[in-house]
Amino acid sequence: MRPLNLILPAIALLLASCAANPPRNQALEQARAAHGAAQADPHVSSLAAGELDLATRTLNDAERLAREGAPGEYISHRAYIAEQRARIAREAAMARASEAEADQARQEHRARLEERAREAEAARERAEALAREQQQKLEAIEQARQAEQSRRLASSEQLGAEVRRLQSQLPELRAREGERGWVISMQDALLFEAEGATLRPEGRRALENLSRLLRQHPDRNVLIEGHAAGVGADTARHLSERRAHAVRNALVLGGVDGERIVARGAPTALATAGIGVDVLIAREPGEAATGGSR
Repeated sequence: MRPLNLILPAIALLLASCAANPPRNQALEQARAAHGAAQADPHVSSLAAGELDLATRTLNDAERLAREGAPGEYISHRAYIAEQRARIAREAAMARASEAEADQARQEHRARLEERAREAEAARERAEALAREQQQKLEAIEQARQAEQSRRLASSEQLGAEVRRLQSQLPELRAREGERGWVISMQDALLFEAEGATLRPEGRRALENLSRLLRQHPDRNVLIEGHAAGVGADTARHLSERRAHAVRNALVLGGVDGERIVARGAPTALATAGIGVDVLIAREPGEAATGGSR
């Protein structure tokens, strides 16, 4: 029996050899071959570049898994997909080449037919009909674009009027129109109990009015930023987040879809004394209400 001190170095050498020379993966080799054949085919690069790119990226995934020592079945699965995508790229190129040849033949046949006066006249009439159809489509697209633009403008004007009306009803509320939309700043004293995140009755009534406004514009996303000034950084961070979520919950209870509302605490450096929350209403329907409100 060999001494243990002779066996252990041999085992370590064997493991190092395995790590330096990972086991061959037949599926990966087949994928490489199929991909190489597709790359070498000039029709593939010109007629099926998208499919070839997809096969390349899939093969790269398989190669990465192999380098990282992933389980063999994972490597084989990605390699199989890469091989199939390489084959699809070649088949697509062949089909498109055949279609191009057929299209060329059809064009030549059409050119011969157009040599006859009757067919030339018929072709002219078809071309005019197609031109009229295209013009009608362009006009319809332009009309739809103008209608949508008018609708958006009317919606924005209506939103601005309603925000200003809300401001006139609540002196503690300040509203301004910024680059990203309307910003409604609500005073700390109106919304919350002293140095807390519990809504006051007056604050709930104000948020009911705001909920009514937001329900009338269901396609506008909303960002709520809570503020907490005059306290320590950690306290301000937690308090501002609690205030933002308290306002969000009140709006959801008021019938506003919670999926369109993002609530967060404002950065401590941006906290404004006297302001409890800023509510940002996105300028455009469907636009994300992102970015700082200040």
